[in-house]
Amino acid sequence: MRRNIINILSRLDLNSAPSKTDMELLIQKIDFKIDDDYIEFIKNHNGASGDLSESNYILLWEAKDVVQLNPYYEGVEESDKLLFIGSDGGNLGYAVDKESSEFVEIDFLEIAHSKPTKVADSFEGLLKYLGNDSVDNGF
Repeated sequence: MRRNIINILSRLDLNSAPSKTDMELLIQKIDFKIDDDYIEFIKNHNGASGDLSESNYILLWEAKDVVQLNPYYEGVEESDKLLFIGSDGGNLGYAVDKESSEFVEIDFLEIAHSKPTKVADSFEGLLKYLGNDSVDNGF
């Protein structure tokens, strides 16, 4: 993983690596192009949680949770187009758009009524966005 990502992740409580089975199930679930840095993060840390800034808490789900919780809402078109990877611990979900591979956020309670908002082109960009980092988020 790139040094920038490692530095940002150092602010979080990191999990240990997932089981081989959980990682294999996640890889099978991902049927689209996804940022390699996210895959490497999951392989090494299997999720994380904590404050990336004063106003942004992040809960990056474990591999088994990503598999079990997707699609987040069965039969909701918007949910089918996204792979949710975490939340803010409340109503805001973070996901990867399966068509564009962009990282997006959307309110779980509004998912059938609103479009997701693009926040980054990469996993690193998502972390920077949530960390209120002044560095460009990749778009």
